[in-house]
Amino acid sequence: MLAPGERRLVGTGVAIALPDQHVGFVVPRSGLAAKHGITIVNAPGTIDSGYRGELRVALLNTDATEPYAVQVGDRIAQLIVMPVPRVTFTQVTALPESVRGQGGFGSSGYGDRTGQQRSADVVDAERDTERNDGAGTPVDMHEQGLEGTRS
Repeated sequence: MLAPGERRLVGTGVAIALPDQHVGFVVPRSGLAAKHGITIVNAPGTIDSGYRGELRVALLNTDATEPYAVQVGDRIAQLIVMPVPRVTFTQVTALPESVRGQGGFGSSGYGDRTGQQRSADVVDAERDTERNDGAGTPVDMHEQGLEGTRS
């Protein structure tokens, strides 16, 4: 039983071996979150290709009043597996300029709260200016074996 506000590491009974240069991301299930307030504390939880133990999930019951019973066999999370290139980091004195610059934590806005409809070309143009291709630390990231800077 997961009491209101309680978090617990819950075993899945599953162990996997991910291929080299792949990572697994453990993410919440939308139905559990919407219907019961159950989420994952460190979402996404990261599983690297060298890990061989049981997959465990740090569940959190965000419901203020209702406990949640986790039963054997319940689908409590989802696993997304993705390739991840090996990268090297190079310290630099400055990063390339970007539209967003050092803005973060809400600097790109929260959407149109005026209630007025806007044309698709205005929305697309604004979306293009909101991409974050900058970084807070002056470090360039390079894929091993490839030329160029990733941004």
